[in-house]
Amino acid sequence: MNTIGFKQAINIAKDELKKIQSDAADISVEQAVITDDDKLYEITLAYLIRNKDSSDITESTHKELPTAMQQLSLILQRKRVYKTFIVNATNGQFRGFKKFSEN
Repeated sequence: MNTIGFKQAINIAKDELKKIQSDAADISVEQAVITDDDKLYEITLAYLIRNKDSSDITESTHKELPTAMQQLSLILQRKRVYKTFIVNATNGQFRGFKKFSEN
């Protein structure tokens, strides 16, 4: 019998994400399932992080760019990441995370 619900498992996953990825922004729940044996929640979160491959554009440089270029430069500075967080359904203990897979 489960002692925590989906909402609580989602909140635990979000809290753990914030601990390991401090620059995570625009966090959203993409998927929330419980395993067939009812022992684990698998909570998939999507979030934005700063793209380490993008060149930094200073605020003054950004203001000089045309509006469309400003928007494009902001998009290229961030990338969306998907991770599945695993939470024990009985006690709410965080068990880890893995790269999201649609399989």
